[in-house]
Amino acid sequence: MKKNKTFRLLLIYLSFPVFILPAIAFERVDNEFVLLNPGQEAGPAPDTLLRQLEEVVVTAFNRREDIIKIPGALTSVGQIVLQRESPPINILPVFDHVPGVFAQEGATNTSRVVIRGTGARVPYATGKIRAYFNNIPLTNTSGETFIQDIDPAMIQSMEVIKGPAPSIYGAGLGGTIVLNALDPAARTTGISNTSRAGAFGLIQNTTTFDYVRDNHATSVGYSYTESDGYRENNEFRRHAITLVNQFAPGNTELTSLLSFSDLRHHIPSSIDSVTFADNPQAAAANWLRTRGYEDARRLLAGVNASHQTLPQLTTNWSVFGVWHDEKELRPFDVYYQERLTLGTRLRMVYNQPLRMGELELSAGGEAFTENYQYSNHENIGGEGVQGDPFSDNSEQVGSWNLFSQADATFGSFTLSGGVNLNFTQRDYRDNFTTGNQNLTGVYDYGLMISPRLAAGYLYAGQNAVYVSVSHGFAPPSLDETLTPEGTINPDIMPETSWNYEVGFRGKLSGGRFFYDLSLYNMQVQNLLVAERVGEDAWIGRNAGASLHRGL
Repeated sequence: MKKNKTFRLLLIYLSFPVFILPAIAFERVDNEFVLLNPGQEAGPAPDTLLRQLEEVVVTAFNRREDIIKIPGALTSVGQIVLQRESPPINILPVFDHVPGVFAQEGATNTSRVVIRGTGARVPYATGKIRAYFNNIPLTNTSGETFIQDIDPAMIQSMEVIKGPAPSIYGAGLGGTIVLNALDPAARTTGISNTSRAGAFGLIQNTTTFDYVRDNHATSVGYSYTESDGYRENNEFRRHAITLVNQFAPGNTELTSLLSFSDLRHHIPSSIDSVTFADNPQAAAANWLRTRGYEDARRLLAGVNASHQTLPQLTTNWSVFGVWHDEKELRPFDVYYQERLTLGTRLRMVYNQPLRMGELELSAGGEAFTENYQYSNHENIGGEGVQGDPFSDNSEQVGSWNLFSQADATFGSFTLSGGVNLNFTQRDYRDNFTTGNQNLTGVYDYGLMISPRLAAGYLYAGQNAVYVSVSHGFAPPSLDETLTPEGTINPDIMPETSWNYEVGFRGKLSGGRFFYDLSLYNMQVQNLLVAERVGEDAWIGRNAGASLHRGL
């Protein structure tokens, strides 16, 4: 095993030529390396101990705006932090830089991101929040969000909205994560390669090709990662390729994204406290015996077009598709699932100068359909041998959002208001059982109306205060709608919330220090709690309410 690891590591390095440039000199200017002419000497090093903070421009609220002027709780993580952290497997360690966000990782296939306590009750997954990668949703119709499979090397920046943002992104009880891919137009033509090796058999290689010419730019990245892991039955392997293409003919800008990952990760699962104290590297005995693993392939693809329709009107239209194919070998069964999501999103923005300020109106909609098929087979004796099927199910889910938002600026005052209308319908088919035990049915939760209202005031140049009120909701997944008897519970309701918030942010000491402070109070009704009724068997209960308060 060690010889094979060494051979693969050597092969990675030998696959890429190493160029030695002893006669070329570089000078660092404003954090960039500038090529010097022959015979030119580098100038004195600038004083970088004291440096004014640059303006942070964010786009998560569908507006390019200085973060200080945004009337809402938002944290931006830029390229500097991402490069410094440089996580080898997934982006989860970067969330340590986001106040109010807690990221957990049980194994490489089980992660959970919690925003202000929302999603902490979801077992083995990230739920009750939404995530997007270049406007492509990473949240499926079951409410689960998959961000751990996106290659961190291809992420330019990340923005986290804390609290519901219904007038922009729809269903999202706790918040929204917005990932932005590398911007090819901001790069230069060339090829780069990064390799690393670490403890527990970690090997990673990332190759990026960038091409920039006139109004066309392309970035293609391929990475391979493998690790033996710290624990037994903890091996991980992933191939990932990401392509970002930009084309800007005239007053139209086209951006396309393709991201594919093929991964396999073994699952050590959980152990008791006695085993942990004696041998923390041990895997759960039943998972080790069956050599449990998850084998998955995920493809995201989308095209976004931004067109200046009129001098004051911009139209943004995107189409996207997400494909997910997975096999999971577990001690108690063999689980298969396949999802295919197709959708489109349209947003129109109108800007109108006012006598004392500016008015921006935006409206649009999002619609998608998802075909979800899943089945369970016996795991004979828990030895990893697939047996006969004992369930075969399919869902056809249709969902649409209509949203509108108005943002007005009057001198130092900013007012923002919007509303979102959401309707989701599930057509569930039980393709295995017959008679009274067949759970086939069509169900929905009615029309959900979610408003948001916010106001901000800019004072003393670079300081601001804001207040906001917003409504959020999270529809239950199919698993949460089933009763212990295996029938659909028609009385189960989506979780809903009202979030009240006041915040302060700005710069001090001539722009050298940045502060961001928020106080929030979120009340959640129809709280959905997962009740365990068997091994890997959970059902949902509307168990009252919860109160989330924080600073």
